[in-house]
Amino acid sequence: MPRKRTNPSAIKQSSSRKKSNKSRTKVVCNCSRCNGALVDRWTKQRHEQLVAEKDPMPGNLSLSDTQEDSIQEMDYLPQKPSDNTTGLPSGQQENENEQNKNRQIPDVNIELILPRKRTRNTNRVPIIGRSNDDNLFEDSDANVSRISSDDDIALDDENLADKFEDYSCPSFTPFQETATNNDQFSWILIWIMSFRTRFNLSETATESLIKFMKLVLKEIGGNGFDSFPNSLYLTKKSLVGLQDNFCHFVPCSNCHKLYRKNDITEFHQDGIPAIMKCRHVEYPNLTLCKGRLCETPLSTQMRLVNGKITNRPNLIYPFAPIRQQLAVLYRRPDFERSLRHWTSRTTFNNNILTDIYDGQLWETLKETRAENSPKFFRPEVADSHLGLMINLDWFQPYEGTTYSTGVIYAAICNLPRSIRFRRENMLILGLLPGPHEVNLHKINHYLAPIVDELETFWAGISLNRTFEFPEGRDIRAALILISCDIPAARKICGHVSALVSCHRCEKHANYENKKHNFAGMEDMNAWFIARDSTEHCQNVLE
Repeated sequence: MPRKRTNPSAIKQSSSRKKSNKSRTKVVCNCSRCNGALVDRWTKQRHEQLVAEKDPMPGNLSLSDTQEDSIQEMDYLPQKPSDNTTGLPSGQQENENEQNKNRQIPDVNIELILPRKRTRNTNRVPIIGRSNDDNLFEDSDANVSRISSDDDIALDDENLADKFEDYSCPSFTPFQETATNNDQFSWILIWIMSFRTRFNLSETATESLIKFMKLVLKEIGGNGFDSFPNSLYLTKKSLVGLQDNFCHFVPCSNCHKLYRKNDITEFHQDGIPAIMKCRHVEYPNLTLCKGRLCETPLSTQMRLVNGKITNRPNLIYPFAPIRQQLAVLYRRPDFERSLRHWTSRTTFNNNILTDIYDGQLWETLKETRAENSPKFFRPEVADSHLGLMINLDWFQPYEGTTYSTGVIYAAICNLPRSIRFRRENMLILGLLPGPHEVNLHKINHYLAPIVDELETFWAGISLNRTFEFPEGRDIRAALILISCDIPAARKICGHVSALVSCHRCEKHANYENKKHNFAGMEDMNAWFIARDSTEHCQNVLE
């Protein structure tokens, strides 16, 4: 017969464990709003104060001091009647029952102890332009702000059309060009960086090559090459045009409003580093969200090795101005000549389209809206009037996890098709942070600095110097094409989602079984009704 193995200490320990029943004190509120519901003490006191201000009569909701002193808190544990569940002798049990009958419980508000409810992780959102009386009835369990009445938050019909969401970009200081470095070994560093680009070397391999080159040069030239950089960072810093000259913004993780990075990292309250919260109003015209701020934290605090506390932004949006990138491209020896290639290319008859130069937009776009305005793309300004094509797409930079990062980049359509999409000729405009794609209208915050710069280029800018014009020249640029997949094109162009409606015709999708579909082809003539592009352009201008 096998021996039964028991562990007395384990049994004793398990039996001695008792679940801790954390309780929370609730009281009954008999005001007209609660109508006998259980609320917190502070909520009841606030309701009593409000009723007392409206109807200053003693004893409306509050109890007298003597009555409250005589009330004792008790556990509200409803049980079915049973004969003897306490384990006491029958005589003692009868005495207990007799005493319970003789107790007099006054008909007043009794504080009840109920099991503690799990609180929601919802930040309380302050509301602008509302008085303190609007927040009198707030439920701390829900931890959200309730709206007292529709009259308090009603908007004036006259001002509805004048309020729009603020997509403006914060001001920033553009990158300033520095003098060219004419050191004796600059050509060596340029060759190393070109070698890295040509063979797609990693940063570790490139840095090893730089260190090896420094050892060789010191053996040959002695101390004259002590200032030769020994890292990739110093190499980029010593060469003009190789730095990543991005303007860094801090977007909100909820509404994606942009802020200056220095304002977030250097934010203080009473001389102490503090976390700045988003102050953006996403829906200014929505009645229920009038003046409601986002209030999402924009950074987290970290303690450095030296004990100093610093603010680290939660998200970073690197934005590269188009001006500084074109200034670098125009200093290349063959860049301006490549921009003029389309003026002397071989043309075919009108029925064959070989490149973007055969398109209607390239041939008809004018400099102004005037009827007698000259064409924007013409041979005499072929190297100073640029046509840009923008693309937006998301990708997964990491393996084994879902993390979507977006990139906005542009190509110069004036360049030959053979070199138009090379990496050295692309313009990187911005890197959208992850981990998810930006939804709907929120992408406008990331497009705001790009749109502002495109408007400046349409008016015209001046470059300090180019390869063919050392004294400088004026250039203009126009956005002529958006080349994206369907979901990205809808977002960046401001069209409705492809699942809801078509952007070319008046056809709308049906919604059946919780899915969008474009069924209903009985009347084909009523389907293919083209949208008016002039109306869309007018809506953009408005």
